[in-house]
Amino acid sequence: MSENKENAVVDPVRQDRIKERIRNAVIFSVILVCVAFIIVLATVIMPAAKYKEALRLYERGEYGEAMTAFTALKGYKDSAEQVVRCEVAMRDARYDSAVGLYEAGEYEEAIERFTMLNGYKDSEAMIAACIAADKEARYAAAAAALRDGDVVTAYETFSGLLDYKDSAELANGLFEQYKQAKLRQTGIGGTLYLGKYEQDNDPSNGKEDVEWIVLDKSDGRVLVISKYALDSHPYNSTCADVTWETCSLRAWLNDTFLNETFSREDQERIITTTITADKNPTFSTSPGSGTTDRIFLLSIPEVERYFTTSESRMCIPTDYAVARGAGIGDSDEQFGRTLCWWVLRTPGLYQYYVSFVYYSGYVNHYGYEVSVISDAVRPAMWLKIEN
Repeated sequence: MSENKENAVVDPVRQDRIKERIRNAVIFSVILVCVAFIIVLATVIMPAAKYKEALRLYERGEYGEAMTAFTALKGYKDSAEQVVRCEVAMRDARYDSAVGLYEAGEYEEAIERFTMLNGYKDSEAMIAACIAADKEARYAAAAAALRDGDVVTAYETFSGLLDYKDSAELANGLFEQYKQAKLRQTGIGGTLYLGKYEQDNDPSNGKEDVEWIVLDKSDGRVLVISKYALDSHPYNSTCADVTWETCSLRAWLNDTFLNETFSREDQERIITTTITADKNPTFSTSPGSGTTDRIFLLSIPEVERYFTTSESRMCIPTDYAVARGAGIGDSDEQFGRTLCWWVLRTPGLYQYYVSFVYYSGYVNHYGYEVSVISDAVRPAMWLKIEN
């Protein structure tokens, strides 16, 4: 009797254990099914869907996106071959685009596109064809401008084609007319030509035409300054108390420089101007009295008004100016090009000091001794622009 009671107690426990084993078996089976599904999803279903989407991208002509999608499939089916196919299609599309630009006359952009193809198909030959077509189109445009009386456009276009047909000859023949036209047309910030001065330090080939930057324009006249530093000349021949009114550089500019640089016809355009005795904004040094000059130097207030950034104040000296001793310091090392410091007419800290623009474009109010021989000179003047 007692044994039956014990079995009755044990049987429910066994039943619970059996149920738990069954539940665990079911859970394990479900987990196995889920894992299997995930594996199938990751290795079959998702790659197949991504492959299909990559094909759709290719068919829509979205070759870059398609190539990215095929690359991400990492060897699924023929995805590696599809990547190559996309690359070829992309090159073909770029080539066709470049050809379209060539046919539309957009030669510069076409050259850029063909260059990026790195020799694909006949892209090198197409680059040569673009260059030839571009030159012919510009030559035709210059000829048309000349027929229409637009000397400035004609000259500047022919000047950019000096190795094409008779462009060099035509440009040379137009230069004098071009100078006069530029004088009338050039706005502030533009450049024009007037006078001749030795610049390449080779006297055997004659003087070179001087290029000027227009700083101001009003009432039929323009204020200009030489684009390059033309010479090296001390502000004064001796170290003494001087002003612009009494310095030797003023006398040299309005006599030797004026007569050696400009023809009689050119000089008729140069206006005799009242030059103000501008004070040094930092120091109380006497600026002297105002003067009446044809050629002059800018003052500190003028250079800071007309050149508003350090970079715009940087100045390249001519080879002749460098040979004459223009101060260039280590400008090549700092800025990758030869720059010079150039003298202004405003006195510096002392009466025997003169202010200048450093080759970095910094306006040095403090200045240095007036007899320093490395002063690079940038003449300025007012010109009549109407005959």
